[in-house]
Amino acid sequence: MLNFCEVVTSRQNPTVKRICALSEKKKRYEEGVFRFDGIKLFREAAECGLCIEYAVIREGVSSDIELCVADAVKRGIIRKNAVLLVSESVFEKISEEKSPEGIITVARFPKNVVRHDEGIEVESG
Repeated sequence: MLNFCEVVTSRQNPTVKRICALSEKKKRYEEGVFRFDGIKLFREAAECGLCIEYAVIREGVSSDIELCVADAVKRGIIRKNAVLLVSESVFEKISEEKSPEGIITVARFPKNVVRHDEGIEVESG
C-alpha cells in the first residue's frame, strides 16, 4: 500500500488546477497530455506503456485501487511523488464522471498520435 503524508484539500492547489484545466481541448493539446477516469483505464495505460504523469486518488478509495497504483509505483511505471491523494471535494472538482471510481489518470499522448482540428488519430505502423 502507499503511505501518504498529506491529503490535498485545497481546490487552489497548482497541480489540481492544472489537472482541472485539462477538461479544455486546447489545454490538452498545449500540454500534450490527457486525463481519464477509472481503474480499468489506469491498468490498461500502465500495461501498454503510456507515460503516466499523475494518478489522482480520492481519499478513502478502495484497497484494490491503492494496491494497483502501489504496484505501478513498485514497477517504476509511475513515480511515487506523482500519486496525489485528494479529499472528496477536490476529487469531485477534478472528475467529470457522475459516478467516479476514485482514480483519475493524467498521461502523455503517445508519440504515434496525430492531433488536428477534427480530433485525434493514431498512426499505424
